[in-house]
Amino acid sequence: MKKLKIVIYINILVLFAILLISELVSKHLENKGLIDLWVVQNPNMYPKGYISKYLKYVKIPPFNYEKLVTNGLREVNKGRNTNKRPVVTIGCSYTYGTNLSNENQTFAAQISRVTGRTVYNRGVCGSGPQMVYRQLIDKNFKNQVPDAEYIIYTFLSNDHIKRQFLYSLCGLDYDKVTPKYKIKNNHLEEDSFIWQKLLFFSLGRKFLVLRQEKEYKNELKNNYPLFFRTMEECAKAVNKNYNNAKFVILEVAPPRIIKDDSKPLSKENIKRLEKMGIIYINAEELVGHDFDNVKKYRVIDGNHPNGLMWQEIVLKLSKKLNL
Repeated sequence: MKKLKIVIYINILVLFAILLISELVSKHLENKGLIDLWVVQNPNMYPKGYISKYLKYVKIPPFNYEKLVTNGLREVNKGRNTNKRPVVTIGCSYTYGTNLSNENQTFAAQISRVTGRTVYNRGVCGSGPQMVYRQLIDKNFKNQVPDAEYIIYTFLSNDHIKRQFLYSLCGLDYDKVTPKYKIKNNHLEEDSFIWQKLLFFSLGRKFLVLRQEKEYKNELKNNYPLFFRTMEECAKAVNKNYNNAKFVILEVAPPRIIKDDSKPLSKENIKRLEKMGIIYINAEELVGHDFDNVKKYRVIDGNHPNGLMWQEIVLKLSKKLNL
């Protein structure tokens, strides 16, 4: 019996030593930028090792909409025409207006200028479908946006499909939390993700990101079940909060110089959205050309839209939606 205990203790010590050595080697390679955790993220958008290092400092506080409004959102664009109901733009850094030279160049500001409507910019950098849904169902959202006729979600093809999984480990800003959802009994349920404390360890970070990558690949394989459920619930939230309001998905592609697996939604998938009562609009089809000329249509980072790109989209969009 004594010998058996000694063998068990030795095995435990050996296992601990293997894990410790593996953790140290992994952390060393990670710090040197020789490996990166963001295995399916676009390497042209984030330098090698960037996400790996970032994840070490992530904390997981509860989602706080009031903090988001105070620290993470643009000012409201107050319109001159009080007879027209307000508009909400919602989405990621494209909507927010990352790297734009001034506030007047944002998507929301240009809608307000062209239509005279009050427009709420609810873009949150690094967010995707899950953050759009989380905002729409938050009780404080209705307090901040008492009325709206259109809620326009700027959707970035497959990049936002990824964000349902990969960005759910964290937002790309330290003070923002990106919620994670799963489908349970045909409804969305917030997933607390009990393994998040493993983010402290290099091996833990690898395990979590690989787990999220697997979920993402299953999403693609099964034709976006989580995305479509999320969009359906977003449309329901819009209808619940605002009378005769319309939920619009404006698909905006990143420049093709950024190589990833992003693809526009197929005609079959667009029909699925339209059956939910969602208005789908492709920005390139709307204006009649692409926005791949990065010097003309993108800001200094070569990715986010500049004021001219939003201007061309808004002029066409305002006519199509009769804004």
